[in-house]
Amino acid sequence: MGISECGPKVFAHVRTEAHLDLFKGKRLAVDIASFKQKAWYQDVCSYYRANEPSTHGYRATLARLLSVLAAATGGVSNVTVCLDGGRFPPKSREHARRGTTATARSEILAAAEAKDAANQRKEADHEYHKLAYPPPPFVDGWLIAHCQEHCIPLVVLLLILGF
Repeated sequence: MGISECGPKVFAHVRTEAHLDLFKGKRLAVDIASFKQKAWYQDVCSYYRANEPSTHGYRATLARLLSVLAAATGGVSNVTVCLDGGRFPPKSREHARRGTTATARSEILAAAEAKDAANQRKEADHEYHKLAYPPPPFVDGWLIAHCQEHCIPLVVLLLILGF
């Protein structure tokens, strides 16, 4: 979900490479969705393999990202994390209404487990990585707790229907 519709009077939407020093002393709103998904991507295989301990690498990646943004803007109060409310009503109802054309997650998981059983780890990893989106709810939970603990402003974006 993009927020570019708000227009340049409210904020400057950055869609190209930008140097962080340009944001010193300014408020920076970060749509964390793509960063969250990329951070989770590294952990998804160990999450689905019962015999592998989870590394929780997503935590380090997201914490480092938020730390760098806070340092670049002059403090955590200048960074506002925007968390897509896909798991929160009414946005989740809208996602259900839209449906999906992707292969069922259960089919992907079965293919990954079959490749693991056949000792084809690299091929299994490829299948598990297809399950990286969306990250599980505990990633959102950790992100919310991290923002609260470090006094980072957080906004959950919701799709509101039927004004």
